[in-house]
Amino acid sequence: MKTMNCNQLREQFDDRLDERLDECQREAFDRHVAVCSACGPEWKSYTASWEVLTRPESIEPSFGFVERTMRRLDEQPEPVLSTWLLPVWRWALMGSAAAILLVSGWMLWQRVETQRAGALYTAVNATDFVEDFDVIASLDLIQKQGRP
Repeated sequence: MKTMNCNQLREQFDDRLDERLDECQREAFDRHVAVCSACGPEWKSYTASWEVLTRPESIEPSFGFVERTMRRLDEQPEPVLSTWLLPVWRWALMGSAAAILLVSGWMLWQRVETQRAGALYTAVNATDFVEDFDVIASLDLIQKQGRP
């Protein structure tokens, strides 16, 4: 019969607790837990934890709980806001949120456009062709001045 190591045993904790192991596996599990100084206490702690979690706690209501609850159910609650005011506030909040989103989007678009223009300006200034374009743009003035 094959011996079980501690890692294999820990993987079977849930199966043993839920009684999903066959008889041979259950006996091997129990033997290992009985002799292993590491797995024995761990198994006891594991089962004790599950017992605490699955133990049904009985909760008793306080004296007069049923009467107080039934009385409160019969009472009419006070309206928090009048019925016409709720839709107004709802629409106002949604409109404000939409306006904030639109303004934020427009500001972000402006920022991106400014960054693009700055990058283009930097790229154009970095080239030597700008001076040549200035000469070509002023060529008609140069030709007029050169003529008598």
